[in-house]
Amino acid sequence: MAHVLSLWPKLKPYFQTAIRWIAETVTIGHVLTLTWVALALLICAEYRVAIACTNDRNQLAMLHTSIGDVLRQKAGAGGNMDDAIAEYHAIVIDPDYYWAHDNLGLIWLDQGKLDEAIAEFRRATRIIPEIEGFNANLLRAQKEKDAGPPKEAGALR
Repeated sequence: MAHVLSLWPKLKPYFQTAIRWIAETVTIGHVLTLTWVALALLICAEYRVAIACTNDRNQLAMLHTSIGDVLRQKAGAGGNMDDAIAEYHAIVIDPDYYWAHDNLGLIWLDQGKLDEAIAEFRRATRIIPEIEGFNANLLRAQKEKDAGPPKEAGALR
């Protein structure tokens, strides 16, 4: 416990950000959504405490990937994914952490970076081939690449 308390100065900004965000944005009509986002920010702060308390590569990769998941959901479709991408680069810590590869591939796929998405999905399926979701993501990215860029309406004439 003393170790965690010694981390408070480093972690305090994460908790303050979550609390400030709650205070600035909560309205009656958005209570459930905002409560989830605020809770997610607090969970990220807790993950950061856990990151500071371990040296295990797999646990570090899992924690960073979990933070990336929260940040990706918080950003939403078309949102700024830079923070989530930075967390998914936990694959540097543990290159065999398949979830980080798959989730990074999903971001690249959403951004239309098909070669990058395919590379990440391939890595995930090589590490754990039996997870159908990874294979489905790889097939989807390959189909989108094979289909080529979307046709413009004027080009059909």
